[in-house]
Amino acid sequence: MTDWNRLTGGASAAFGPAGFETGIRRWVTDSLASRIGGCDVDRNGNVIARRSTPGAKGRVLLVAGLDEPGLMVTHVEENGVARVAPIGPLNAKHLVGVRVRFEGGAIGVVDAEHDIDGGAVDFAHLFVAVPAGTVRVGDTAVVDPQFESAGQILYAANLPWRAGAAVLVALAGELAGCPYDVTFLFSAQRSVGARAGRLAVFGETFDRVLDIGTVAAAPAAGKRKGSVRPGGGPVIRALDHSLIVRPEIKDWLIGAARSRGIPYQMGVKPDETSDGGILAMTEGGLPVGGIDIPVYRTCGPMSYLHTSDLEQTLLLLKAALEE
Repeated sequence: MTDWNRLTGGASAAFGPAGFETGIRRWVTDSLASRIGGCDVDRNGNVIARRSTPGAKGRVLLVAGLDEPGLMVTHVEENGVARVAPIGPLNAKHLVGVRVRFEGGAIGVVDAEHDIDGGAVDFAHLFVAVPAGTVRVGDTAVVDPQFESAGQILYAANLPWRAGAAVLVALAGELAGCPYDVTFLFSAQRSVGARAGRLAVFGETFDRVLDIGTVAAAPAAGKRKGSVRPGGGPVIRALDHSLIVRPEIKDWLIGAARSRGIPYQMGVKPDETSDGGILAMTEGGLPVGGIDIPVYRTCGPMSYLHTSDLEQTLLLLKAALEE
């Protein structure tokens, strides 16, 4: 059994908002070194690792994101108050009162000026209270992950952006007997529209591509009609905003799950854009599917997931790669 507490905790603790992924990139490359031998970092900040098999029956590309949303300092007032702009999909109303961590180590607390005429909180009224002299214009911050575990439940602010990378790192050490050539892509700038991933493998051909991400889940079964739930197994993606998954890819994953008795859920996330949709349009086009890990609260200052979903996602990937 994989030590998901250690693996996911390490990924969560690594600093890495979009465009500033040095910390999480270092964690991925260090983690892969003992599992797959080596990897490359391209000029766009993507991490690429390849595992070749003599006489391979085909080529498979597995993708997960590196980065997470963050904040950038746009102005620092004399009293140390920092004005900020979002990097990626952050909602100002979810940030008030939240603790943030800067790359240099400074800790701040987000607050907002009083609403004018009852208007909604936005970034024009948002600021970060930090000790004077600790940050400057251009510095970046993330919501402090505050990773914790309670039995099989893992809590952290950035699990929606780190869970996929943790699963692929675990998989890299468990490919014995896999008949495919497997390429791992940990893509940069995923949270700002999957900007870098398509460039990493542009012009390459793969027989199958799987994008590993997360999907919003209800806190308990039956809480919301049609929703997936933590602990219910990996979610085989049918559609997202940028991708309609081809039937043969869904059937491949469903068949692998059923053949090994792996619990799974089916999912649709029409409001989210993924690396999968971008890669499907790379040059000649690629056959792309996705597996998502259910996470409760994919936006806001804290989220949680069930370690059984991480383990079952790993088992589903291994099963699919043995089909």
